[in-house]
Amino acid sequence: MFYFTMLRSRMRCFLKKSCNLLTPPLPLAIMGTAVHMPQRPGKEGKALKRACFGGVAWLLFMLPVLAQQPLSPLWTHPAHVGFVGAVAFSPDGRYFASGLGDLESGMTASVLHLWDGVQGSYVRTLSPEYYDIQVIRFSPDGSLLIAGGVQTRAFVRDVQSDRTLISYAQYPSDIAISQDGRTVVFAERGKVTVWQGIRQVVWSTAPVHYGILRAALSPDAQRLATVSVPYRLFGDFPGKKVALWNVQDGSLLWTQELPAITASVTMSPDGTHIAVGREDGAVSVLDADTGELLTHLGGLGYDALVQYSPDGSFLVAAGGLAPYLSQGSLRIWRTSDYALLGEIALPGIPSVVAIAPSQTVVAVGYRNGEVEWISLPDGSTRQRLAYTRMAYPYTYEPAKAIRFSPDSRYFAESRVSGVFVADVQRGREVSALRYAPCIISPDLRWVAHLEDTQLTIRRLSDGAAMLHFEQAPASDILVIFSEDGRYLAVVIYDSRRRPHLQLYTTGSWYRLWEVTLPVYLVVREGCFSPRSTYLALHGYAAVVLRTSDGSTVLDLQDRLDYPFVDAAAFSPDERRFAAANELYVHVYNLPDGSHVWTTPTVSDPQEVWKLRFSPDGRNLLWLQPGIFIVWSTDTWSRRLEAGAYDAEFTPDGRALVLAGRSLRGYDAIRIVRLSDMRVVGSVQDRARRVWVSPNSRYILYLRGGDTLCAVRNPLVPVAVPRPPRR
Repeated sequence: MFYFTMLRSRMRCFLKKSCNLLTPPLPLAIMGTAVHMPQRPGKEGKALKRACFGGVAWLLFMLPVLAQQPLSPLWTHPAHVGFVGAVAFSPDGRYFASGLGDLESGMTASVLHLWDGVQGSYVRTLSPEYYDIQVIRFSPDGSLLIAGGVQTRAFVRDVQSDRTLISYAQYPSDIAISQDGRTVVFAERGKVTVWQGIRQVVWSTAPVHYGILRAALSPDAQRLATVSVPYRLFGDFPGKKVALWNVQDGSLLWTQELPAITASVTMSPDGTHIAVGREDGAVSVLDADTGELLTHLGGLGYDALVQYSPDGSFLVAAGGLAPYLSQGSLRIWRTSDYALLGEIALPGIPSVVAIAPSQTVVAVGYRNGEVEWISLPDGSTRQRLAYTRMAYPYTYEPAKAIRFSPDSRYFAESRVSGVFVADVQRGREVSALRYAPCIISPDLRWVAHLEDTQLTIRRLSDGAAMLHFEQAPASDILVIFSEDGRYLAVVIYDSRRRPHLQLYTTGSWYRLWEVTLPVYLVVREGCFSPRSTYLALHGYAAVVLRTSDGSTVLDLQDRLDYPFVDAAAFSPDERRFAAANELYVHVYNLPDGSHVWTTPTVSDPQEVWKLRFSPDGRNLLWLQPGIFIVWSTDTWSRRLEAGAYDAEFTPDGRALVLAGRSLRGYDAIRIVRLSDMRVVGSVQDRARRVWVSPNSRYILYLRGGDTLCAVRNPLVPVAVPRPPRR
């Protein structure tokens, strides 16, 4: 005990002298055996200190403490990773909300977005614990929002303060609220629950309905219309019947069987008609008093989603054209005689619809995650709110999903529904190319469009086809653009599954040469050197080729203890080549291929996401899931090791941008100055991926798995124009 007390006192004195703990202390972020401590201001100290405590060696990496500059996002691009489960306007038209309804994606990111109901601008994202939103409703005054799903309990949230006020025990597939706000109806799986103040009425919908319900409440809150719809997670219990219930006691008033399976239901504002959307795309209109079938409205294709306008003057129905087509249609009928007023083509398969209180806009949520406002009745103007984005926060390939223009004015993002080009400073979309999936060239001139059996190189500005490659499946083709945009490398397989590498010049699309690659290589990825002198391909092993003639400069097949290569990188001067796998990082000289340095990485083998040289070539970044290491290429010593989901050098070589958990225990974007490894700016946010513009001024990062944000780099001064002289 005496020796333990003495060791503890000596350890405390060592920490006080080395880390100046007399200043306000920071919590220690422990990762494995690495403990990150703040460095005493004004003292450089050693980058690495070893202390022995009870026979355990701790690595203390000194990260300085500075007055960090808080950064605020310039703009935000929300998105839904899965299909849109619910959309709703507030009755006063001030707010609009959209929610993600995809349970099978496994996303736990924030999925309930709030927008301005007039301008369509993003307001905020509600708390991320809700991951299955099947229905959204607003209170009559628009101050409260109630939402839920078949896997999420219903909750009431204050719109202004963003606080949850009430959490119900119900898991609703639909919610109906009376006009005075005193009656709330929850439609669940085979059950209906009605709350009227503290009074609760519950009844089972069997034997009429057994499955997931959709419901519509009459204006006087005395009657409730229900239908049973297909739902893929709990087995299909759809029905062809529509039923009307007494809200006060749950008694059944009438039922009516329709020719096809039901998909949606709505009631006219005057309570006289009930419109039912069917799975075959048709719409059935019934008398609300007797259940008599009045008319059939058809021709949509399948899964008709119906909604009456707030004044009941027209009926809107949206549906897909065919199950194998990613297109839809929206039709508008006049309710006086149910004559067709117009039809609007939709770019995707709709999943939900809602009409604004002004009746001039209809909101459509799509299965690919997009939310769009369409003007009524002709659809002449459209505004895209939520974007569709691939679920890529935990994979390395999305590093190429966003590309900047050379002048840093624009960026292009490859999404599920196409390639979209936007202004970097304002985030405003300027053009779109509806081909997906695509690989974007670094100069923003070309895209490689992968289809089922062919690869097409297209011009980004107009989508014109430049080059075609035939292969089934086309996903086996590897496409690599050079960083300067001059070359295109394509790895394609012949009928005997032998890989062939072809090099083309962009613009003229002249093929310079073709070589047959070794079968053992099993190419997964590749990269060009900064000046396009070399081309590296890696998979089971790695090879470096000259772009001038395709000759082999370096072959690592027999030079690696562990043969797989997950990531590769060239130094800026093209004199060194680095290759990394789960266990080691190897560095070689070019063009002679001599070995320079090898080091083990971490004890837990995982796939390497990223390997980068800094722009000045003096640092080497290695990134695995949850951890990164920066080595000095002068001494090959570790300069920094910490936890992060992603990391990227700024092109000017002054900073390292980190996305992930900070030393204080929260997720943030951190900007670390490379000269002294000091954190000079941060944004407390759930950042997962990060991209930096070529001029180093703008930083894009992915919040959670669905929202793209932009901040300004504090190390790059903002050019302020001088006032003219008088």
